[in-house]
Amino acid sequence: MRPLRWAWCLPATACLFFAACVDTDKPLTDAEEATPDTRLLGLWKLPDGDQTVEFYHVGKAGEPFADSVYRTVGVGFDADGILDRPDGNLDLLVVPTKLGENRYISIGLVGRDKFQAVDAHGLTGAKIDNYMLMKYKIENDKITLWTTNPKAKIKAVESGKVKDAVKDNDARLTDTRDNLRRFVTENDAELFSDDPVVMTRME
Repeated sequence: MRPLRWAWCLPATACLFFAACVDTDKPLTDAEEATPDTRLLGLWKLPDGDQTVEFYHVGKAGEPFADSVYRTVGVGFDADGILDRPDGNLDLLVVPTKLGENRYISIGLVGRDKFQAVDAHGLTGAKIDNYMLMKYKIENDKITLWTTNPKAKIKAVESGKVKDAVKDNDARLTDTRDNLRRFVTENDAELFSDDPVVMTRME
């Protein structure tokens, strides 16, 4: 079973975890001002081919986070019935954002030690600074998720649209939150991949 296909669902084309999947050093919305979307809550199923199935539990992160900040834990099993943590034992922090008519999630790549640090030192002291950006759309019992296109990010950096550090054929956006929100709003169509992941809500 390969590492988490989405950081609450790593890409359709397979942005394999950690540094390669870090889009920004901050969420699009401050964690204390996140846009609530309770439709994200629940259990989601990702068929992954070869009789491998992954499940992602999404719930409220709990104190000291606002009610609109969520936490995701993944479990999966393969054709032999072997149970695994497809997310590499990470618990993922999910910060929803609504910009215009579109909805996005900033996914903090957070190990359990980081959640313990938040409990001990608060959000600022815990220094959570690796986030993956995804666009999403929920219709009935389906959620469609789009990851960012690395080429679009690099092009934006090189043209001066947004500040960043380019590394290993990808880019980690480090501009101000206002500029990041503007950049995402104005470049939505080219920024997000045309190869989405679709998951199904479980009853």
